[in-house]
Amino acid sequence: MATALTEGRQKFAFGTTVWQAVYRHDQSDMHVALSRHVQQLQAVDFVALGCQPGSIRIAFVEAKDYRDAHHPPRLKELAEEVAAKVVGTLAGITAGCRSVPPQEHMRTAAGRLTQGADPLHVIIHFEAPVPGGGIPDEKAQLVTLAQLVEQSLSWLPRCRVIACSEAVPKIPDCPVTSA
Repeated sequence: MATALTEGRQKFAFGTTVWQAVYRHDQSDMHVALSRHVQQLQAVDFVALGCQPGSIRIAFVEAKDYRDAHHPPRLKELAEEVAAKVVGTLAGITAGCRSVPPQEHMRTAAGRLTQGADPLHVIIHFEAPVPGGGIPDEKAQLVTLAQLVEQSLSWLPRCRVIACSEAVPKIPDCPVTSA
């Protein structure tokens, strides 16, 4: 059975063929507790653990929906925000492993991050007003966003960035629809 999670107007349905576990990191007890001590600590929306060797084994998923925004952020600002959320999530997972009792899903995530065998996939599901050009412009925007996030996270070894949308889906076994 798929794990269904909603972020804003976006509904994610993480299927069991690819995904072993998915949890809301930005609302986890550990992140909430940690953010009381670290000013302006941010985190990604979801941490997803894959179940198939050779496929995505760990992913940080951030959902952004600016379809109704009159002034969506510039892609560079958005990339910096996503990078800050990745750093905050890494801190939260580390703290979650050190808590008593340790949070099992965070221990699994930390193991995958520290073993070095599995790359970290940062997935940005980005919905924005598409300027006149339709899908080609949207694809170009997604490519640019992924490149900017990769630049901001260039210090993080084995990190892959995927930017997608409803019109340009790229999350395996996870359809995303508007709520």
